[in-house]
Amino acid sequence: MSTIKIPTPFNIDLEFAAADSGIRLLAYILDFIIRIIAVFGLVFLVARLNLPEQVDTIVNVLFIFIPFTLYYLLSEIFMDGQTLGKKIVKIKVRNLSGNAPSLDQYIIRNLFRLIESPAMIFAVLAYLTQVDRVSSFGFMLFVLCPAVIPLVFLIKTKYNQRLGDVVANTIVISSKKSQPLTNTIFREITDANYQVQFPQIMRINDKDLNKIKDLLDRATQNIDVTLADRVAERIQQVLGIQTQMNSLEFLETILNDYNYLATREPK
Repeated sequence: MSTIKIPTPFNIDLEFAAADSGIRLLAYILDFIIRIIAVFGLVFLVARLNLPEQVDTIVNVLFIFIPFTLYYLLSEIFMDGQTLGKKIVKIKVRNLSGNAPSLDQYIIRNLFRLIESPAMIFAVLAYLTQVDRVSSFGFMLFVLCPAVIPLVFLIKTKYNQRLGDVVANTIVISSKKSQPLTNTIFREITDANYQVQFPQIMRINDKDLNKIKDLLDRATQNIDVTLADRVAERIQQVLGIQTQMNSLEFLETILNDYNYLATREPK
């Protein structure tokens, strides 16, 4: 896997192992197999129920067609950027700040699957020409063609992105981090309802924040409460902050606040 270096608001480059085209194709094939097995299993179960025709149609739409269609979107939202196929090959979706994508980004990247997939064109042509049976060639076309357009984009784009990724500003990376992010002030804030407590932190520059992070690490490792108290007191004086938090909690909070504001809101 190649390495992606992404500039951040912290004047440091985050390094991620990019998921190469072969791994992503394997994840796609695994997901396709999983969906097909699930569909055949559900169709068999529904058929055994001998439901009235109208009820049978509703059940098929609600429990087979919709889950099959929304498989990627729902999986990535509820599995932290992964589908079952992606989880098996250890890759995941992230935004260009290294965080989990927003709901809008998940929706946009998956909407573009309709544009990227020639299988949709094949299905429309089959319907228009009233093809009753799918030939073996047609089946292979249906299985493999959806990978063609994304593969072209993976090869041509800077961060190995498919079209949906480019539009949504997302990337697919190895779930194994290529460098320990604990060595930087970068923190992944996954809580969509995170509440910033000290917006004044944006008045401190990146160099000073890295120093604060180093001092916090030292105080935590050495259980040096006195050091943490001195650092916290100085920051509170400079920024005019009053809080009842203890020093370690305060320092952790301001670093989290900075990460949230720097990656989600324009400076």
